[in-house]
Amino acid sequence: MSHPSDGEAWKHFDQQHPQFSSEPRNVRLGLCTDGFQPFGQFGTKYSCWPFMVTPYNLPPWLCMKRQFIFLSLMIPGLKNPKQNLDIYLQPLVKELKELWSTGLFTYDDSRKQNFILRAALLWTINDFPAYGMLSGWTTAGEHACPYCMENETKSFWLKHGKKWSWFDCHRQFLSPDHVFRKNKIHFRKDRPVENDVASTRLNGYEVWECVKDLPKIVDASDGELKRLKQKRIGWWKQSIFWELPYWKTMLIRHNLDVMHIEKIFFEQLINALMDVKFKTCFNSNSVKDLNKVCKTQRKADSFVLKKEEKKALCDWRFNGNSDQTLSFPDWLRAQVSDLKSDLLVALAMGPSRKVRTWKRYSINWFNFRVFKDGKDVQKSSINNGVCVNSTEGLDYYGTLNEVIELCYTGKEGSYRCILFKCDWIDNSERGMNVHKEYKLVDVNRSKKYPTYDPFVLAHQVEQVCFAPYPNTKRDKDQWSAVFKTQARSHINAPVDEGIFQDIATSEMILSVIEENEMGEEELEEVEELVIEENESGEEVVEEVEESENDDGEEAENDDGEENEAVDDKDTHDNEENDDDYDDDDEEEGFLDDLFPDNNDY
Repeated sequence: MSHPSDGEAWKHFDQQHPQFSSEPRNVRLGLCTDGFQPFGQFGTKYSCWPFMVTPYNLPPWLCMKRQFIFLSLMIPGLKNPKQNLDIYLQPLVKELKELWSTGLFTYDDSRKQNFILRAALLWTINDFPAYGMLSGWTTAGEHACPYCMENETKSFWLKHGKKWSWFDCHRQFLSPDHVFRKNKIHFRKDRPVENDVASTRLNGYEVWECVKDLPKIVDASDGELKRLKQKRIGWWKQSIFWELPYWKTMLIRHNLDVMHIEKIFFEQLINALMDVKFKTCFNSNSVKDLNKVCKTQRKADSFVLKKEEKKALCDWRFNGNSDQTLSFPDWLRAQVSDLKSDLLVALAMGPSRKVRTWKRYSINWFNFRVFKDGKDVQKSSINNGVCVNSTEGLDYYGTLNEVIELCYTGKEGSYRCILFKCDWIDNSERGMNVHKEYKLVDVNRSKKYPTYDPFVLAHQVEQVCFAPYPNTKRDKDQWSAVFKTQARSHINAPVDEGIFQDIATSEMILSVIEENEMGEEELEEVEELVIEENESGEEVVEEVEESENDDGEEAENDDGEENEAVDDKDTHDNEENDDDYDDDDEEEGFLDDLFPDNNDY
């Protein structure tokens, strides 16, 4: 199950309330609560009980994010509110009743229409003590199990520990053919085989029949509630959640916080293994009770680790497995140990621990300036807006906070890598809007990108400018228009490459000058000859040659043949060099993105 909508409780609610479930825009909520001491265990005693509402009409990766959780209630005080929680929950329950019965007139921006929004509370999420405070079931004493309830319980009293235990009480909930039912070693020795069948769980209507005559917290006196709770026989109050019209139809009304239970179990396990005094339940009395109940006999130090084992556990916890925590430079160093590339060796050695930072930096014809002290520098131009285009074709906008220069040192030299540390703006609808017709981009600079990924290579960045809207537009108070700036000394216009002289023609002119040492007049004739040859073809060349004397004709022919031979040889060599260069690019071309300034690679 990846989302609550996959569970039986969600589907059961849809079957019981088809009119509510027919509208997909109706909201389903979960209520989470737990108490804590804000000043720690050794500070001033103070209690805080936050109540947080979570909407489940979101994908699984969003419904439990901080930005989608609403703090609807906070109960502070010097003492634990205990059974008085229902008094503080009255305003919240009143709003939940209104959202279910009448709903709220709401505007749907995606469909451009109004509709009645309704909401329902599916369940609460809490630990076991808070479960008793919210549900009204006694979570202490012989009948504390919410599954066995008031039926014949199999809990027993620990003589030495002076408390109730529910060990080996729930094998009856296993399937009849489960191997644990016939396990005679690892459970209670007076009950080697479990053949009993678990009692039937009560539904919402049956539970309501049990609590409908009990007093409410708001109406009952403190003495009456205290007397009912001290009996420890089951239900001791009528919870305020029974006022919700749909609460009886719920398949699950209260959920236990599994993460909280796992945390407590792990703390007790570690404290027992490390023998932490006053923080573990494993002591001499628990060992006596364990040997009395179970067949396997234990000693007081059976579960305590030795000094060497404690040290090994701490080393594993803080240092980890060397094979699994291998850093990227260590891994790369092992991979490139046999290569001769100095750049790869420098990259494998990792960057220097000392880095340089810059307040201003110029790259790609852009001049960047960092975002100083959380506000724009009072300059004539603001140059801290950045834009990066992803491989999916999406633009990511942000603000430049820091320019960092990393230095990789090899055997032959040093290599620089410039990183931009930026605060990225959320590119979803909550942080960016793109006009459908004009493709104008607006961003909300207060909405940050949820994933922590601040660094980007400097040469991948383009510069943008964020222009705030006038103060008269209150709906655009936190929004800014995005303008992509044009790089200085860079003209974005088409270029006619025909006006440039090609490389082969330039080399031919230089070779003629060096060999014949012509004057200015002869140089103009050669340029004329070459240009006409390129534009008109061989016939024009023959006419020019016929107008010259025979001696010059022979000399030029001899020189031309030699030059053509030299040019053919040079062209062949250049082709071979180009092939070699392409091979090198295939091996080391991927490093150009990291080190664009190192022309040797």
